[in-house]
Amino acid sequence: MDASKVVGVSPRYGSLNGGTRITIAGEGFARNQFNYGEGQENVGNNVTLVSDTRSYLCDMHKDGTHEKQITCYTRPMKAATYYVRVSVDGVQLGMADYCKNHPTGATCSFIVREKNTPNIQKLIPHSGTPGTTVTVYGKIFTAYYSSNILTAESTNGITAKLLRTYMGGVNCEVLDKLGNVSMPALNMLRVLSHDKICMFESFAEVTEVTPSSGGTEGGTFLHIHGTGLDDTTDAATQVLVGGAVCDIQSVTADEIVCLTPKPLNSNTTYFEGNRGWRLEIWDLAKTVTLSDLDEIAAMNDTLDGYSVSYIEEAKYVHSNQKHVARLSGYFVAPNSGNFTFFIQGKFAVKMYFTTQNNRTEIASFATRTIGSQRAEVVTLNKGNSYFVEIFVSSTNNIASEIEVGVHRSNAPYNAAQTAWGRDEKQTITTSTIVQPEIQEIDLSGWPETQTSTQEVQTISIDTADVTSRFRVGLNGVYTNWLTVEVSANDLAKELSSLVTIQPDTVSVKKEQDGNTYKFTVTFKSDRGSWPLLSIMSSENTGLNVKVEQDTKGVPSYKTITFTYSGIKAPPVRVGAEATEVESSINSLVSVKCPDSIIKPPEDTTYLMRDYEDEFTGQYYEHGERVKSEEAFCGHTSLRHNNFIRLFDSQSRKPVRLNSYPWGMGYGLRFEQHTDASSVTRNWASTFSQHA
Repeated sequence: MDASKVVGVSPRYGSLNGGTRITIAGEGFARNQFNYGEGQENVGNNVTLVSDTRSYLCDMHKDGTHEKQITCYTRPMKAATYYVRVSVDGVQLGMADYCKNHPTGATCSFIVREKNTPNIQKLIPHSGTPGTTVTVYGKIFTAYYSSNILTAESTNGITAKLLRTYMGGVNCEVLDKLGNVSMPALNMLRVLSHDKICMFESFAEVTEVTPSSGGTEGGTFLHIHGTGLDDTTDAATQVLVGGAVCDIQSVTADEIVCLTPKPLNSNTTYFEGNRGWRLEIWDLAKTVTLSDLDEIAAMNDTLDGYSVSYIEEAKYVHSNQKHVARLSGYFVAPNSGNFTFFIQGKFAVKMYFTTQNNRTEIASFATRTIGSQRAEVVTLNKGNSYFVEIFVSSTNNIASEIEVGVHRSNAPYNAAQTAWGRDEKQTITTSTIVQPEIQEIDLSGWPETQTSTQEVQTISIDTADVTSRFRVGLNGVYTNWLTVEVSANDLAKELSSLVTIQPDTVSVKKEQDGNTYKFTVTFKSDRGSWPLLSIMSSENTGLNVKVEQDTKGVPSYKTITFTYSGIKAPPVRVGAEATEVESSINSLVSVKCPDSIIKPPEDTTYLMRDYEDEFTGQYYEHGERVKSEEAFCGHTSLRHNNFIRLFDSQSRKPVRLNSYPWGMGYGLRFEQHTDASSVTRNWASTFSQHA
């Protein structure tokens, strides 16, 4: 089989809600796509989409997959740029195997964004019987439904077609070639009484019940006629008569036959009926105040100006005239716990809650006051039905508007699942007692002092180009750029200035044999053995470098060196005072900068600012000292510095070049700390003076 590799991914963009079929082109993919059975879990292909912070599996589409192609369907994902990662028969592809060694290039990327996500913004109606025509509003990308004729003009420039829409798991026929799918707006996801989230709720319709009466001991065959009565929902069909269960004999789509039970021994006067709310309105000439609002309980359909309707939600708007209204219905608790009802209205309102014939007033408002229209907290039991009455009085000819909401304290849904959810917010306060670590150093077994041997190392460089540049370093700290023409004394000075060698020094002896340059470095130290020096060369230099240890150093045991995280402190003598040891150890966490940076020659330095201390000038020009970025040397890095671009203050006025007539040329030196290589690069841009 050919080596596995990925050459490209299509399409480039996809939906936030998933369902996008991705095609991955390449070679060497799995021949066998079926991994069924024990021990076969790793057989076939696996695709993961990864971003900087997340990863998602892509569900395999085996029928569209072969050795040169993988197809899979995306899952709902956060908006981001993702990159494909493939495993073949359990083996992950290497990064070099993606898109010609560009695993994060555009060819291997898949972008999830809102622009490519069909959505549903509104659904009318929210509920209905089976067969109800539902109008869906949202964003789609085509005017065609189930058509093979696609043009850019009819599909917003995208050759897409709408093949099918679903209402739950049921195929929903689309009328007039209109329909939408995919990401719904969160305010469309509602929580039902049985604690499930849905966009549309279907219900049965009862048109007739026969007979209309029966015996007090039960046993009457009750025939219930209607639509949508068959037992095809998530819950089993149930019929209650007077609150007692009616024994179902048969169920069809348009009829239920059940055997009536013996009535419950209860004095209840409230019985559940239709779904929704019953809205009764009386248009009156007189004004009904809050104190008289209870009179509505005794009003009936014989009074003038009476009208009745059944509404889906507990809210209504009435015309501009005086009236009173009674809104009544049942609330089924989705869970056991505390519930708080809210009433939004302009005029006098009272709310009553009835449990086991105990009618209790839980809210009373004379006028609308922001934040005050909240009922008392009530404790309810899961699955129980509670009779609710709301009395409303409109005292003038302004349109009346009422809306009722409920809040429960232990809902299982959050704001990411439905717009009606509210996330709990908690404040976490932490504190700690700082306890410094104490370490004890025992030198009771320290060896006796002895005569030391100095370490000697040899650097051999073979090159025909004397201008080739290199740097010599120890423990990650390097000299300035050098060439093989450097003198022994200059190399010794460079090495002795390295903070990883100080306070010790070195001496250097130089020899040349043709194109081979040999530098013998002797460490003037009693510390014993040293790590091998390392060489860094510029690109394409052709240098052939070798570093060898000629003489291994032997310590005198007169001093001791502390290390922390691989960093060595200056040596201290055995038997040193506590202050000497403290100073040496503190140097491990102090700043170490090359002298060339912190102590530049004064005669050639026009301006020097290290920003290690707070600057007392104009802060907006000098930027911000931050510790979030590691400094090259020093305690802080400087961000957003405008100093070098402004020349309006006395300390930064232009330099007159003709004031230095002895100079043949002038330059600007910039030092930049690069990435992981920790290299300081210098640019000397020289220019000549002009009149």
